[in-house]
Amino acid sequence: AFEEVREETYDRKLALKFHDGVWVSLEHTRCFKDLLIKERSTTYLVALSDTQRGRSPNFASILYPFSLISGIGKVRGYYKDMVMVHVAHHTIFLVGPHAPVLERNGSAQSLFAKLAMSSEQALNFFNSSCKHDKTIILPAVLAAANQGRTTSPFVLVV
Repeated sequence: AFEEVREETYDRKLALKFHDGVWVSLEHTRCFKDLLIKERSTTYLVALSDTQRGRSPNFASILYPFSLISGIGKVRGYYKDMVMVHVAHHTIFLVGPHAPVLERNGSAQSLFAKLAMSSEQALNFFNSSCKHDKTIILPAVLAAANQGRTTSPFVLVV
C-alpha cells in the first residue's frame, strides 16, 4: 500500500512538472544545447516517437551527451515511457508515446503527435557535437559541485 501511495505521489509531481513544460520543436530548435543557454529555469518536453512500451532503445544513446557534462547531468531513470534529466538549472523530459501523462491530456497528445522525433532526429538533436557557438555560464552552485569545493566561476563551452 505504501509503495502505491508513493508511486501516485511521484506520478502527480511528474504530471505537474510536465504540465508546466515547453514542447521542443525541431523547427525552432536544432540542437539541445540551444535550450541550455536560457537563463530562466525551464522544463522542456521532447517527444520521441520510436519508443516501445516497456523499453526505449534510443534513450541510452540520447542520454550519452549528458554524461559528458561531469557532475551536472542527472538522470532520474526510465519511468513509464519517460525519462527526466536535470541539466544545469533546466529539466528535460524525454517522452515516449505510451507515457501515462499523455493519456489524460488531449492537447499534450496532439502536440506529441505534431512534434515527435524519430530515433534519427532525436540522436541528431542530442548529439554532443551539434553546432553551437555560445557559452553556457552555469550557476555558482553547479560550478562548485562540478569543481569540488571551489567557488571559482565555471564556464562550460559547448
